[in-house]
Amino acid sequence: MGPVSAAVEASYRACEALARREAKSFYLSFRVLPPAKRRAMCAIYAAMRRTDDLADSDLPTEVKLAQIDGWSGTLAGSFAGRVNSDPMLPAFHDAVTRFAVEPALFEHLLAGARMDLTQTRYATFDDLALYCFRVAGVVGLVCLRVWGCSDRVEADRLGEACGLAFQLTNILRDVREDLQRGRVYLPEDEMRRAGVTEADLAGPGLTEPVRLLLEDIAARAEACYLRAAPLAGMVAADSRIGFAVMYSTYRALLQAIRRSGCDVLAQRISVPSSTKLTIALRALAETRLLGGARLHG
Repeated sequence: MGPVSAAVEASYRACEALARREAKSFYLSFRVLPPAKRRAMCAIYAAMRRTDDLADSDLPTEVKLAQIDGWSGTLAGSFAGRVNSDPMLPAFHDAVTRFAVEPALFEHLLAGARMDLTQTRYATFDDLALYCFRVAGVVGLVCLRVWGCSDRVEADRLGEACGLAFQLTNILRDVREDLQRGRVYLPEDEMRRAGVTEADLAGPGLTEPVRLLLEDIAARAEACYLRAAPLAGMVAADSRIGFAVMYSTYRALLQAIRRSGCDVLAQRISVPSSTKLTIALRALAETRLLGGARLHG
């Protein structure tokens, strides 16, 4: 596809401004992509961000569900080329068309948003894994469409593992905050076997049963990171650094959680900005070895 119209160009600029302001760690992984892919990731991020904002608002649940249904229809229309007055949608339509992103991936994402509004507990790890796929695994699959990759079937399988690793990392970091919002993402059957109650998750201290449960989940997340590592060599050469920055930043967060003894009740663990910069520079060096990646303006 060739140059875009002025309206689409303005839409891309608005999406890039939003991503720069709100995407934090993700924006760094966008910034190192070639311009067309960077812009597409920003437009797609804007649509995903809108979904999250609708789900996280202070409105009653039934109102939020209705808004998500409306947004679902808007996105479906945008995939089909029906772009309304929303300034984000011209860029979104252009991006998903250019990179052949399937509408079904966004349907999964919206299903995940609905789960967050209607389901606050997960009976088993399999139930949790479905949620993780919908809110994170599909994000990985969308990224792979934009980045480009060899062996799509295998890359998708590894992308799902990567998404599970990312979301388990988020769940571990946010145990305390999620409980305060009335949500518990740790599997109920595993909590029972470990002798952990929701009262234990409220703190203030980290009990040994809680630590062991969190460490077990952290170990599964680490196994998913290891399973997904071959993606680094499968992603298109001009996009490998984008994957590497995202992967390494999230894995560094998991490692920080494990170094703390999984004491996520006493503090919110994060990756310092200086560490993120180091990760980006290291990712640049490593991806050059894998295929000549370079920074893009």
